[in-house]
Amino acid sequence: METDCAELLRRILDQVDELEREIGRTRADWQEKKGVFHDEGYVYRENLALLDEELRGVHLTRAALALIDPASFSDPEALRRKVLDALEERYHSFVLMRSGIAVIMNLVRNMPPCR
Repeated sequence: METDCAELLRRILDQVDELEREIGRTRADWQEKKGVFHDEGYVYRENLALLDEELRGVHLTRAALALIDPASFSDPEALRRKVLDALEERYHSFVLMRSGIAVIMNLVRNMPPCR
């Protein structure tokens, strides 16, 4: 079971990494194209700030997951519940980063069991 728990946490962290890359690509694309506004007006800056907050949420999520030792769990479902509890806590604590944290929570909930 220990290897199943380690595998589940690795898969979760892979999803976190992929989300971080996707937000980074979106931010770079937005910055390059400047949306439909073609200037650095208020909406442009607000969108970049929102993407920065989402990235910050991903970083905080990764930090929370780094504190979880998969070897201390008897089965992958117990680990999944611990991960979701940690993410739920961050979801309620960091309002501006909720959507990034919610994406990760949904990925964890929908992740198939380890085989």
